[in-house]
Amino acid sequence: MRWDFDAGQHPRLLLPPEIEGCLPLDPFDEDADTWQGPIGLTYGDSDGTRQLLVTEPVYRGRRTLGNRIAPDGNWDDKFQHRLSQASTLATQLTGASILTGTANLAYRMMVCPKLEYPLGVTQFSPDQCAKIASKLLSVQLPRLGFNRHLPRAVVFGPISMGGLGLHDLYVEQGVRQISNLVGHLRQASETGRMMTIEHEWCQVQSGTGVNLLELPQRGDEYVDSCWIMSIQRFLVEHNRRIELTDTHHPQPLCDHDEFIMDTWRHKGLSRAIMKK
Repeated sequence: MRWDFDAGQHPRLLLPPEIEGCLPLDPFDEDADTWQGPIGLTYGDSDGTRQLLVTEPVYRGRRTLGNRIAPDGNWDDKFQHRLSQASTLATQLTGASILTGTANLAYRMMVCPKLEYPLGVTQFSPDQCAKIASKLLSVQLPRLGFNRHLPRAVVFGPISMGGLGLHDLYVEQGVRQISNLVGHLRQASETGRMMTIEHEWCQVQSGTGVNLLELPQRGDEYVDSCWIMSIQRFLVEHNRRIELTDTHHPQPLCDHDEFIMDTWRHKGLSRAIMKK
């Protein structure tokens, strides 16, 4: 990965054509998407021929331990992969001759684990999770004897309250993210320290004195999209909070110091009340 730190610009990752010594694999293809160099290897002591390695674009996700995250942090390839996987599973369920009870068992024991195992680290939005699940639900609900257009509040609602108890991918993602966060922080692991650093950086970037996870609130969309902010938005949407026993966030240092965004929110709220 090569970075551009030009003065006055937000640091960004360079694309292959912008890297010195990086050449298209096919020099006659104007729309080439495969590049090689500038890093190369030589084989053995006698042969000095340098073999250029393939350079991947930073926006392209590659599989790493089951996940497809791109170096620039986007999850587009992972989302498309999950969408394709869900479509394949829906096709397999459509062609399977199984009874209602077996369909429910297959959904919980085969479909859910296959789709949900990476959700602890992904950052899918509610709309993306709904799209991944839509084709599966349109096949699964009739198998269970229900209309495929059944309200999702009933589909995902707990059985004890009259719902079907099917898994909401967005909720599963949020629960797994929080479990990972709490588990690593309690273990004081290396991953937990990295999570703490990310949380503190988001806190500084937010410009607020309110802890992002202890008192989550809307209006922090301007903070860079990342794993911690994915958890923060999940907490906001479900009216939940996480209390942290060992965390640091900026404190006012001088008299009359103010947190920029807290002051902005307060003035915005005051204007809204005055208009009413």
